[in-house]
Amino acid sequence: MAESAGLWLQFRAGMKTGGNGGSCAQRNRGERENGAEYPARVTGEWSVTEERRFIKMSEKNGNKKDRAVTEKVNANQMKEHQTKAEQISTEYRAVYHSPVGLLTLTASGDALKSLAFEKERYPRIPEKGTRITVVQEPSGVLAEAFRWLDLYFSGQDPDFTPPLAPEGSEFRRLVWEELLKIPYGKTVTYGAIAGAVAEKKGLKRMSAQAVGGAVGHNPIGIIIPCHRVVGSGGNLTGFGGGIQAKTELLRLEGADMKSFYVPKKGTAL
Repeated sequence: MAESAGLWLQFRAGMKTGGNGGSCAQRNRGERENGAEYPARVTGEWSVTEERRFIKMSEKNGNKKDRAVTEKVNANQMKEHQTKAEQISTEYRAVYHSPVGLLTLTASGDALKSLAFEKERYPRIPEKGTRITVVQEPSGVLAEAFRWLDLYFSGQDPDFTPPLAPEGSEFRRLVWEELLKIPYGKTVTYGAIAGAVAEKKGLKRMSAQAVGGAVGHNPIGIIIPCHRVVGSGGNLTGFGGGIQAKTELLRLEGADMKSFYVPKKGTAL
């Protein structure tokens, strides 16, 4: 705006002095006399007051425009930052040392998302962009889950369940709900779970193999006791943490191990 003011003042000085080619009015007359056609130009018939008013209005309007652009940019930046913040979620992990190996627990918010063995067959994969924070001293739901595991591995049946938030399809969640109903130290077959889910869904029958897939993808081992599900005839199969861990957990709970066996081939349910 200072440059614009300087140009206008220079223009006025040129009109008064007539230097460097004369005033605009004189040049216009010369151009018309030579037959040249140009757009209409300012003739210099502005007063100093009008010039000052023009400069002041230009500066005022320019400031408004600049401020509007700045506010728009700031608003867009805030919106973009908010969107990115909403897309990024944080999960907290802690490692529990158990008799069956290291167990990795993951929580988000106020619920447990996963409990995985060292050699998990189907490990849970967090959503893209998730921030993972490993904690040495668990608190909140992780501390509650640790307390549950302390009781469990001391040979007790915990009288509470920490808040759980397993991720999966509706069918898988129905299967996992049935697993939570299996009593401590007891076992049920995949076929029995299939029958319970079919009844809940109003179906005549349900595939035991489909149930086996849902059981195998249980993201919260031990607490959601998929180790208590056995195949027809008592075969120990279909456990994401491995047959050895499944056997040790059932033995810890006092299950009748004589009625179980490890199949040599196949994964018959």
